[in-house]
Amino acid sequence: MLGSTVFYNYHQRTKHTFEKLFADNRRLDWNNEPNPFRVYAGANVVSLSRSMVATDNRLFDLLLPGWNQSQGSEAIGKLASLDAATLSTLLFHTCAISAWKAIGSTDHRWALRVNASSGNLHPTETHVLIAGVDGIEPGAYHYRVDRHELEQRCTSTEPMRQVWQLSGGELEELPPLIICFNSIIWRECWKYLERGFRYCQHDMGHVLGSLMVASADLGLSLDIRALFCDALISATLGLDGSDECPYLVIGVRGNSLSAAKNSDAPAQWIGTANSISAAEISYDIIKKVRSATCMSESQVEAARQRVESGQHRRSLENTRPATLVTCADDVIAQVAAGHAQRSAADESVQTTVRRRRSAVDMDGRRRMLLADLSLILAGATRGVNADFLARISDESARNNEECGAYFVDLYVYAHRISGLESGLYFWDRARQALVALAHTDQREVAKQASCFQDIAADGCLTLSMVANLKNANEIFGERAYRLVHYEAGIIGQLLYLGATALGYDATGIGCFVDDAINNYLVLPAGTEVIYNFCIGGAVIDSRLTTLPAYDFAQ
Repeated sequence: MLGSTVFYNYHQRTKHTFEKLFADNRRLDWNNEPNPFRVYAGANVVSLSRSMVATDNRLFDLLLPGWNQSQGSEAIGKLASLDAATLSTLLFHTCAISAWKAIGSTDHRWALRVNASSGNLHPTETHVLIAGVDGIEPGAYHYRVDRHELEQRCTSTEPMRQVWQLSGGELEELPPLIICFNSIIWRECWKYLERGFRYCQHDMGHVLGSLMVASADLGLSLDIRALFCDALISATLGLDGSDECPYLVIGVRGNSLSAAKNSDAPAQWIGTANSISAAEISYDIIKKVRSATCMSESQVEAARQRVESGQHRRSLENTRPATLVTCADDVIAQVAAGHAQRSAADESVQTTVRRRRSAVDMDGRRRMLLADLSLILAGATRGVNADFLARISDESARNNEECGAYFVDLYVYAHRISGLESGLYFWDRARQALVALAHTDQREVAKQASCFQDIAADGCLTLSMVANLKNANEIFGERAYRLVHYEAGIIGQLLYLGATALGYDATGIGCFVDDAINNYLVLPAGTEVIYNFCIGGAVIDSRLTTLPAYDFAQ
């Protein structure tokens, strides 16, 4: 039962209500603002290549191979070599700074990154384990975002081999590169208090979605793992007593394995992590939910067995909630991605990735083409292969078979979509179809439910991502809470990129009145809204100046 789980009690406690919103007069403690950049003092600095690997792939050719038959995709699917330049390019388009913003001629500036983040606070830290990347010595590294460099923390490959085994991998299939994403939870809690734990999970999904696109663009394959014993992974990475929590382990492969240079020597960790804030405020509820969503070895094994048996997969018959089964076929608007009639996103995906921004205001006038909405939704929701998810197969859906594993569904509040009547719709991910639920103006509903933010009414559309926590919990236990947020974050990052590629603007909305949405959508028990999202035309703030991300040509 969900009511007996720690994560669901946490979720209930951290819900926004109208009463809480009107009573909140808290001010941020700017003197205690977390440092957005982690640095390991004393670690050896390894420069990353400034010569990036240029590609000419387009976003939707990567997200939906074959969607545009006239374009072809001969280069896509060919694995590339994995060397120092490829690694530099991968990180540059996954989690690097995309630009600096400044207010006029003042000294006040802040960094933007290619991966979206709640409040631009970026709790995610990136660690890189290397055994066979040409041009970089084996060992464990931390990616220093502010300078696009690596900090070498260990020269042994023993931690890499242990991490791979602990995450379910076989040593004979050890990849040449492993990327570990960790989270510094306090970075979000500084602003969002107890609710900050939610946003750390979203951000993990954002960076994973970013990595998915960057790796596909370079011709690299990913092996994504989120089921492991946290305590053992943390100890293996030298994080015991640290403010970093391990969340994802991802194997990266190219077209051939470089000769692995294994070192069996015990890990000798180098470097001291900088302090993120002058004082970190502790929240008991965060400690409880963090601990509860960690996994023991026995829990990991049980979850893997349930995944292996296919218990997490959906069939075509259960891709829609029970509350929608009464909808007649004549209210279903088919909008398969192949219906798009114009050439979309002529720019390279690398340009799209580095142009992505989070809008802070929408103009309330921009309209979206139905064909564009089709592409954006389809590109963001076909899923991903991981140890807790499975990509939706076009062939399986056509043959009325199982259609992947996913736990997040989308509801669309359509405001200004040319070719689609304003109203509320359900997006059937497997069929790529919009199911009409109500043909009424949704702008005021979207605004009020999104904590009275005008942006939710002024975009072309707003989305609510709804997670089936009951089903996820049956497969993954308390870990489910992290995993459904990862999935929502992946969708969010791909929505960002799809909108950007087609000339729109977007922003994730983490502030919403949970039960107002749950009740409005008449959600079945065990399902909860976990993320809102908006796409439209942004209002540009002319007071802001854009500065280069780094001191080298980009």
